[in-house]
Amino acid sequence: MRERELDNPLRTGFRVGDWDVLPLDGQITGPGGSIHLEPKVMDVLVCLASNAGNVTERNTLLAEVWGNTAVSDEPLTRCIAALRKSLGDDPNKPRYIQTVPKRGYRLVADVQVSQEARANDEPGPRAGRRVPLYAILVLALALAVVAVYRGFIPTSDERSSTSVDRPVAANSDVSSVVVLPFNLVGGDGGMSNLGRTISADIVTLLSKVDGLRTKSLLYVDSLVEKGMSPIEICNELDASHLLQGSVETEQDTIKLTLELINAENGDVTWSESLDDDISGLVRLQYSVVDNVAVNVGFAPLVYSHEAVGDVDPRAYRLYVKANGITDPTRSSEVVEALAQAVQYDPDFAAAHSMLARQYMTRGWASEDRFGPYMESAIQHANIALELDPDLVEPRLILANIHALRYQWVAARDALDAVTGSSPDALPAAPIVINFGKVRQAIELSVQMHADNPLGAGLTLQTVYFSIAGEFDRALQAAEIARNSGQLADISRLGVYHARQGDLETATDMFALFLPAWGFDPSLAQPYAESIAAGQVTSDFQAALDGADKALEANSLFFHIYIGSPADTVFELADRLYRERRLNIIAFYEPWAVEYRADPRFLDLVDTIGLLEYWRTYGPPDFCTFDDDRLICS
Repeated sequence: MRERELDNPLRTGFRVGDWDVLPLDGQITGPGGSIHLEPKVMDVLVCLASNAGNVTERNTLLAEVWGNTAVSDEPLTRCIAALRKSLGDDPNKPRYIQTVPKRGYRLVADVQVSQEARANDEPGPRAGRRVPLYAILVLALALAVVAVYRGFIPTSDERSSTSVDRPVAANSDVSSVVVLPFNLVGGDGGMSNLGRTISADIVTLLSKVDGLRTKSLLYVDSLVEKGMSPIEICNELDASHLLQGSVETEQDTIKLTLELINAENGDVTWSESLDDDISGLVRLQYSVVDNVAVNVGFAPLVYSHEAVGDVDPRAYRLYVKANGITDPTRSSEVVEALAQAVQYDPDFAAAHSMLARQYMTRGWASEDRFGPYMESAIQHANIALELDPDLVEPRLILANIHALRYQWVAARDALDAVTGSSPDALPAAPIVINFGKVRQAIELSVQMHADNPLGAGLTLQTVYFSIAGEFDRALQAAEIARNSGQLADISRLGVYHARQGDLETATDMFALFLPAWGFDPSLAQPYAESIAAGQVTSDFQAALDGADKALEANSLFFHIYIGSPADTVFELADRLYRERRLNIIAFYEPWAVEYRADPRFLDLVDTIGLLEYWRTYGPPDFCTFDDDRLICS
């Protein structure tokens, strides 16, 4: 917090609602006992209390608490969530912190300078003994290390016990609900994809119910196309219930007719017809999810009124149109439709989230991690979270972009807030691997495949098992992917075979995968020969010299796979970092052990901020700390 804030009289103590607050001690005491707040969380509370009853703009909070160091709104969103948790506040019926969409927050509880705080502010001994600062820091570090050890994204078994924003499920058994794409009755020329769009949104909302699992709509589609009956689909996916229904529209009104079926006996557990204006469709979707949750045996969602406000019908029609475009060559049409949608309705959270994803994809394609596409992605992701803090996708988008920009703490902050995810959402595993958490990335990719067998889970398993040196399991994942018609990244398996001297198998694997990186498959043999020989052949060097900027970034992987001299590897890594194109994962490979043992690796991870991050949150899977010295294997 800025220096002048230290003179704020509230910093010596005050009372807000039912809680006594001692900012200097980092402590609040009230109905829930004594609770320690992180310094930034306390600073946010003091800022809000200083302007109680009025709206405190987000920009004001960011400037007061973070100065010029905040890279996004994400730390503020996390602090508000932590405050609500500690105060026992319900965002649906706020008694303390009220969200004011597109502006900021208002502290609605009464604020009074407490008598105890006044006494403590007088000269002389304090009534209570303060906890030494070093003790708080040691405790915070210990908690951070424990959090990293357990994994900062809770597993499916942990979610019901770690979530604080939603009720715990009424039963402890793992249940899952399959949602069939809803039929569109009568048709609507402007929204032919309406039934599927509503189904997909309901899948996303169901994923927020603690303890309840959902299945990917894409995979359900594939089973429907195979002619499976609803009960057969449930059996295939080991689901306890199935939700099916239809959508009917007339002008700007909409009607949902739904059935929830018990897969074990085929009985209809719940059925209802719900109707509203199209502007109230989000409310209808939340109503459906609450009915499904309760009838399956779980508690309904807790959500804010801001998240379920009216949607402009024009905006929703454009959103449905964008969801119906699956051809990647038509991405400009998707962006155009979504940009128009958020102009019609600036408070349409789902459209902002989808637009953020589109801009991030364009940023990837442009190879510009700090360019305008990525900035637009951050902007729309933050707007989506401001409107609906429970959304998962925008948090993963922010985490991904922050990791690409070497903003490790910001990436972690975004992931910390994720307590569940839709099976069709952007996966978290490719973000986690940046921190060197290989085992956690494997676990996430395994769960990802279980939720959506047609998604990228198998490809990621092939990559992460290879990085872990578990090549048998990587090959098994690749074979399952191939048998199901999916492309798996088998490049590392090719490296493994080449290093074992099996050039024929390595060449076959490289011939399959090199085109995906933009290289001619004829280079497969010289690449395999380079790896086996431990040096770059002239043919393969010519290919690297002729590579464009996007492909050149992969050359660091090639040199590590081949075992090039350390000078070559670190000179290339330094140049790629200066050009903001370094992929640090190259040094996590099983063949990078000698490079990780080189002092220049410590210099590199220190330069990009990872060393300090590892000191704070724990080392990667392949390193340990001996006192303050990082030792990698």
